[in-house]
Amino acid sequence: MSANIKQDHFYRAALEIGQSGENDTLPYDLDAQFVKDNAGSLATVCFDFFKSVEAKPKKQALDFISALNVGSERLLTATGSHGFRITTKIHPFWNLYLNGLGIGIAEANEARRSSRVHSYRLSRDQNSLFDSSKSWRAYKEARGVGTFEVNFGSRLRKMAIGC
Repeated sequence: MSANIKQDHFYRAALEIGQSGENDTLPYDLDAQFVKDNAGSLATVCFDFFKSVEAKPKKQALDFISALNVGSERLLTATGSHGFRITTKIHPFWNLYLNGLGIGIAEANEARRSSRVHSYRLSRDQNSLFDSSKSWRAYKEARGVGTFEVNFGSRLRKMAIGC
């Protein structure tokens, strides 16, 4: 694989899951804490699994991956005080494994991304997955976009304007 996947990618994924939870729609749960507490061991398990798949001939690897059953559950999650949406939660191992692969692929491609792109830039800092200086706020500031507050009855909202 051209992404050059390393054990560190899975370790970094485990720490991110432990810090931020499994995804942005589900509350932080015990699975995420377990992943963080066992980041080193789980990174080893994920990397060993990756190496075993990579060692197979391409056709055999494809057949093996295609035959896997990724455990998941569908959940109804709150989106505010009056709404819900359906979210899929995958098994913690697959969440960690797929996130680790994603980090490896993103790392391999980061240098090819335009410097003008401000979304989800990888951080070189091991304490954070994404570079906080490359964010929506940084993009707005680079484009000369300001914010102002508007009061809609009982709600105060920030809105962006071009300057």
